Amino acid sequence: MGVCEYCGGGFSAKRSDAKYCCPNHRQYARRQRLRTERAAKDQTMTFEGRELLDRLAVVLPSTARRVESFVLENGAGCTEAAVRLVLSAYSEVRAIAV
Repeated sequence: MGVCEYCGGGFSAKRSDAKYCCPNHRQYARRQRLRTERAAKDQTMTFEGRELLDRLAVVLPSTARRVESFVLENGAGCTEAAVRLVLSAYSEVRAIAV
């Protein structure tokens, strides 16, 4: 008899290393872990990085979402460089288009 790490309910485990009572609870626990990890990475983003990301969202909202996802996956240390690169490319494209 095992105890589910997600809901705390008892279940009969088919394997000795089973942690969850059902596949749904295993998936819920995984998603919860990922959200916690992403939130921890997001909190390390500098004020300047957040400000640059907000500026990017004004002119290129979909790109800002992609950059934010990239930053969450790779750590906040790359925020400023990623946003500066995108803003610089945007400026160049605007200059060419005018």
